[in-house]
Amino acid sequence: MENLTQEQQESLRKASNERLRVMAGRLGSVDEEEVMSMDRPTLLQLVAKGMVAKADAERASTASATTRSPPREVVQPRETELQLEMKRAELELRRMEAEDKKAEREFRLRQM
Repeated sequence: MENLTQEQQESLRKASNERLRVMAGRLGSVDEEEVMSMDRPTLLQLVAKGMVAKADAERASTASATTRSPPREVVQPRETELQLEMKRAELELRRMEAEDKKAEREFRLRQM
């Protein structure tokens, strides 16, 4: 949690346990049963780690976008593979965020 901004930390603290479970489940690093059995501090820690990983991926993506090679330079296959992995991770994170927002909206609608 320490690596998150104050705003992100506050947002996580305000999130309900159900919302944290949805966010943790979308990370994919832990199965659904394990997520359902986690207590709030563990959920907060797991989601915070996911957010930090997302921010790191975005920073790496931004750095690679600003340090493009000259057009005539041959790009190494491994570098291309890493760039593709980063793009996939970015897309997955964006998809997860969109699903989180949708789940939150649905949860709020159910509460009404």
